[in-house]
Amino acid sequence: MDPMSPNRAGPDTAGFTLLELIVVTIILAIITAAVIPVFAGSLSWARADRALRDVAGTVRYAGELAVIEETTYRFCMDADAGTYWIARQARVEDGEPVFEGLGGEEGEERSLPEGVAFKRLDARRDPDGRGRYITFRPTGACDHAIIRMVDNDGDEARIELKGNVGRIEVKEP
Repeated sequence: MDPMSPNRAGPDTAGFTLLELIVVTIILAIITAAVIPVFAGSLSWARADRALRDVAGTVRYAGELAVIEETTYRFCMDADAGTYWIARQARVEDGEPVFEGLGGEEGEERSLPEGVAFKRLDARRDPDGRGRYITFRPTGACDHAIIRMVDNDGDEARIELKGNVGRIEVKEP
């Protein structure tokens, strides 16, 4: 028989035995089972971090709009629904300001991602009972407020607004 023939049989035949394939498959399954929870945890953390940054960015944006447009704005939150949005003072009726949501993409109501929630909102209560709000004035000042957010792991972050100085601090876990 030709030594170069592909049909050659013998102890030096190339290939894997069924036992070797099973062992490798088991090792890969163990490694995968160990790594998946690590990635799942980091994805949860990334979602919570992004939600915090989105809320903080929207808060800052509302403050900037108030100064640029010389109009009073509100950052509104509904903790029960896990939503937030920006509203602009449209007019005054009976001595009270009337606020309306912004049009377009900037004014749309946004939702917190799954696994992230408003834990506690230390801000003014909306007279319509929809939630709470923070007022931004054209002078750059805003209400003193604290927005606390929590994720599924119980990690808490907060956004603190310093009132008359209009400073915003984000404190991550």
